[in-house]
Order: sequence, then C-alpha cells, then structure tokens
Amino acid sequence: MNYYSAEKRSEAQRIFRRIAGIQVVIPDLMVKSDDEIEKAFGKIIKIKENWNLPWESKEGKSIIREVKKYLKREEIKNKVNKWKLLEILYSYSFTLPIFYFRENSKYEYSILERNNFKGFFVLKSENIDLKEIKKYGVNKIKNIDIDGLEIKEYEKIV
Repeated sequence: MNYYSAEKRSEAQRIFRRIAGIQVVIPDLMVKSDDEIEKAFGKIIKIKENWNLPWESKEGKSIIREVKKYLKREEIKNKVNKWKLLEILYSYSFTLPIFYFRENSKYEYSILERNNFKGFFVLKSENIDLKEIKKYGVNKIKNIDIDGLEIKEYEKIV
C-alpha cells in the first residue's frame, strides 16, 4: 500500500473514503475488449456457476480451463495463467466507496450481484451504461457523480 499524506482533515477524509469501499468488477467491459483473453475471462465471470471454481485444478473445472475453452489459438491459450487473469481482474475493477450505499440511497446494492467473484462484487450490466463509463469513468455510475457525493458528505461534516 502506498503511503498517503494529507495536510487537511478534508483531504484525509477523502482518501479514507476512497479506501473504505468495496472492490467491483465490470465483466461486460471485458467482453467488449479487443483482447481475446480479456473477452473470454469476462464471459467466464458473467456465469455465476463459475464464481466458486478454483483458479486452477489438476482435475475437473477451473477458471483457467474455462477461459481456455473460449480461445482458439494455442499460443494465446499458453498465455493464460492465474497471474495473467488476476492482472486483468484488477485492471477492470475499481473501489466503490461505502458512502455510495447510505441508507437513504435509492441504489444501495441493487447494482451489484449478491455474491462475489474472488472477493470482487460484479456490477450488473443491465443497470449501467457502459458507454458512459467508458467515456467518463466509473465516477459517473447511474448518472451519480461520486465525486459530487463526496463533496456533499464533507459539507455535512463541516
């Protein structure tokens, strides 16, 4: 973890809010990728039955085996391993601040799947506009400005 420093209380609170959140992954963005491995991995994550599979296994189903089923070329299949998939998982994930789910928030956890994939909550695609996220980033989910919410939260404290 990187060292953070803040000169003001408001900066410290903002940093903490960014840390105090849940990890979220968006498999639908993976599926739209030009990279074959990312696309295949996104398809695997979208299938809830795969969420409890081990990364690798000598016998039976595993995430790595399932990803390889979607790949055609052998040289690409050879690049698939746990570390490559973890790298992809982290590159398509973000931390959704806890304050986003306050009691009076109409969104609460409705945009997330109830269970999670390897510690990451999965963002439901029917509730988000992928074009908006690609264009503006994850701070504008469901037309809510997370940065704006942080400012309002701070104003309540002060």
